[in-house]
Amino acid sequence: LIYDIHFESLRDHPEKDHEKLIHIPGVLETGFFLGFAGRVLVGKEGGTIDHWT
Repeated sequence: LIYDIHFESLRDHPEKDHEKLIHIPGVLETGFFLGFAGRVLVGKEGGTIDHWT
């Protein structure tokens, strides 16, 4: 199963959130690309795109 979740805190401390989630029994991976990207594009429901750096 793949879950698409949204947490406001992910932008503040993604490394800590990854560590918390990865230690939940049954969670194999979070899909966080920590240290890989200089920019993230996030598609929104209304068709807009957020640019995170």
